[in-house]
Amino acid sequence: MYLNEVENESTIQISVGIGMQVLEFSTKVIEIKEQSIYAEPIIRNDKIVGFSTKGLIINICVVNKSDMKTYQFNNVIIKNIKTPEGKLFHEIFAKMPGKIVNRRNACRVWIGLDGIAQIGLNKKTYPVIIKDISVRDRKST
Repeated sequence: MYLNEVENESTIQISVGIGMQVLEFSTKVIEIKEQSIYAEPIIRNDKIVGFSTKGLIINICVVNKSDMKTYQFNNVIIKNIKTPEGKLFHEIFAKMPGKIVNRRNACRVWIGLDGIAQIGLNKKTYPVIIKDISVRDRKST
């Protein structure tokens, strides 16, 4: 699916990485354009968040409103724009089509809890954040 094929009101999860740091933001599709989409602006401290810093890696996941399928678009470009009417938007461009990344029949639910993970037989533990969960699909197991 190409970015301009998603539907209005679809939700967007923006993942912004620089070095080892990753920040995540949520927004939604407001308008579809020929080569891009307009998303509801993300406001922090009464200012629109900017995504034009050099070195940022920006990926988005869009949950399409009608079929609830999640599409991931990598290395997108996000520009802040102001329309002639004075409305603010994030204009999002993706050069490549998105790929389905969540084939579950259940929506993912945000948890955001701290936890501890032990990987394999290694006795060392790592601090983690449980970001989200979904209901297991018994039909596919």
